[in-house]
Amino acid sequence: MTPRLLVTCGDVNGIGIECFIEAMRTSTFDATIELVVNPSTLAHYLTSINSTATVVGDQLHIGTTSVGIITIDVQTPVDLGRLSSSSGAHAIAALEYAASAVANGDADGVVTLPINKEACAL
Repeated sequence: MTPRLLVTCGDVNGIGIECFIEAMRTSTFDATIELVVNPSTLAHYLTSINSTATVVGDQLHIGTTSVGIITIDVQTPVDLGRLSSSSGAHAIAALEYAASAVANGDADGVVTLPINKEACAL
C-alpha cells in the first residue's frame, strides 16, 4: 500500500512552498503526497514568486507533476518576508487538519514546511 503523506504549507510568507515545488519538480517519491493549503493563497504565492507552477481546481501542477491540494478555509494575503497573524493562523489551520487526518487514520504522516512560530503566536 502506498503511504499518503500530507504536507502542510507552513508560513506562506516564507520559502517553504517554493522549496516544496522544487523538490516535487526534481524528485520522485513512493508515496501519495498532498499539500494542505488554501488554493487562493497558494495561487497568490505562486504569482508572488513568479512560479511556473499553477493551481487548477484541487491540483497543483508543477511541470509534469500534479500534487493534490487539500483545501483549508483560512485564507491569507501573501506578503513575502513579513510577519503576520493571518499567515500564522493559516499555518495552524493546515497543521490541525493534517494532525486530525492522521489521528483518524485518513493519512499516514505529516510533513510540515517551515513555520514562523512568532506569527503563530500573534
